[in-house]
Amino acid sequence: MTPSRRLLAGARPAIRGLLVLGHPLPTFLTAVAATAFFFMARGEVAVSAGAGLLFVSVYLVLYSIGAMNDYVDQPLDRLACRREKPLVAGDLSRDAALAIWIATALFGFAASYAFNLATAAIAVVLWLLGVSYNFWAKRTRLSWLPFAGFYPSLPLWGFVAAGKFTPALLLTYPVCAPLAVALNIANTLPDLESDLAGGVKGFTHRLGQSRALFLLWLCLAATMILMAAAGLLIGGHLSRLIPGLVAGAFLLGAMMADWAFLRSPATLRRTFYLSAAGALLLGCAWIVSLP
Repeated sequence: MTPSRRLLAGARPAIRGLLVLGHPLPTFLTAVAATAFFFMARGEVAVSAGAGLLFVSVYLVLYSIGAMNDYVDQPLDRLACRREKPLVAGDLSRDAALAIWIATALFGFAASYAFNLATAAIAVVLWLLGVSYNFWAKRTRLSWLPFAGFYPSLPLWGFVAAGKFTPALLLTYPVCAPLAVALNIANTLPDLESDLAGGVKGFTHRLGQSRALFLLWLCLAATMILMAAAGLLIGGHLSRLIPGLVAGAFLLGAMMADWAFLRSPATLRRTFYLSAAGALLLGCAWIVSLP
């Protein structure tokens, strides 16, 4: 083996660790959602430095929260023998993870500050919600609360970065609160057994798998009903909302059928992915339907 190949082989675990540490799929989807809201605020879908900068900012802040989660949960993940986790697999050291989640947060704040102070403030507040979840809320009955503050704020992040804030955006908090609870449940379910073995007793853990799944489905259905009702009350563009509601209902049906017929740990992972996709579709449909 040549020296360059030996160097590459030695660096491969660290590269894998860097990619996985920030929970790449949910982080990517969240950054895509915020960028979509930025495009909606601008009224056009066009590749631009601003859109790229917002994507990077959101991605880095979410990467920091994900890396922080692995840092905090390392003892729990080691107990559960979760070798897919970089810190358990030995791809990265705990000190490296600490340095990475601090650095990515700072770079994410700086990228948001390039828009304006208000955008940077949103980035900092949402990162602090991630801190509260990782270091405190995850292990309590209020584990859903940071999600209820974080995810409905994504449209605000995109619109404020575009300089297009409108008070109608604030309706997203009550309308999408059940959606945020659903995302918290979907995020927790795949790790439910290992969390319980480690003594974690958050909101979903106390419900148990069956009741948590039922509540997740109920929250998704409630979100769609609230969106339709609020749209009618405020005179929203229902023609723009209906396709999102139809797509959301289809994904909800797919989740329920998946659990009814297959019922496995893989089903819970798919439920998380389908919930994330559904949240993205519903969120975009809701924002674009606002008057």
